[in-house]
Amino acid sequence: MKSSGRPLGECRLKAFAAIETFEGRSKLSTWLTRIVINEALARLRSARRHAARAEQMAAAARHIDTLFGTTPPPTPDQFAEQAELRVLLEQAIARLPVTYRIAFVLREIEGMTVDEVAAALNVLPATVKIRHFRARRMLQADLAPVARDVLDGSLLFGGAICVALTERVNALIAAHRDAAPGRATLSG
Repeated sequence: MKSSGRPLGECRLKAFAAIETFEGRSKLSTWLTRIVINEALARLRSARRHAARAEQMAAAARHIDTLFGTTPPPTPDQFAEQAELRVLLEQAIARLPVTYRIAFVLREIEGMTVDEVAAALNVLPATVKIRHFRARRMLQADLAPVARDVLDGSLLFGGAICVALTERVNALIAAHRDAAPGRATLSG
C-alpha cells in the first residue's frame, strides 16, 4: 500500500481490508489500536531507513559542495560527533517508558497531530500532550549529562595549548614594542 502521508486514513483502509480477519477474541477497539500501533512502528522503521538514505544524500551533497568549494569540508570529528549524538538520541528514546515513547514517536517522528495520536491510542488529547511533554522532559534529563560532557570537552580553552598561545602572543607584542618604541599596534 502506497503511503499517502495520512497515517490514520491508511489505518482505516487497512482495518477495512482486514476486517474479515477479526476473530472477536478481543474488543474491536483493541484490534484497531493494534493496527494503528503496528502501522506507526512500520512508519518508524521506514523513517529510519529514509533518514539513513537522507544522511547518505546529505553526505554526498556536502562532498559535492566541498569539491566545488562552496562549503568547508566537515572534519572527521564533526562526522563522528553527529553519528555519536544520533546513536545517543536513539538510545535515549528507546529507554523511554512505552506509553511515553509511543506518544513521542507519533508526534515527533511521524508528525501526527495531537488529535490523530489521541484517536490512534484511544486516549484524550490532553493525555497525549502530557505524555509527549513528559517524554521530552525525560529525554532532556537523560541527555543533559551527555550534552554537558560534550560541551565541556569541546569548549575547553586552557592547559598547555592556552599557555603556548598566550606566550606566543605576548612574545609578538614584546618584539613589536622593542622594534618600534612608542607604538602599541601589531600592524607593520
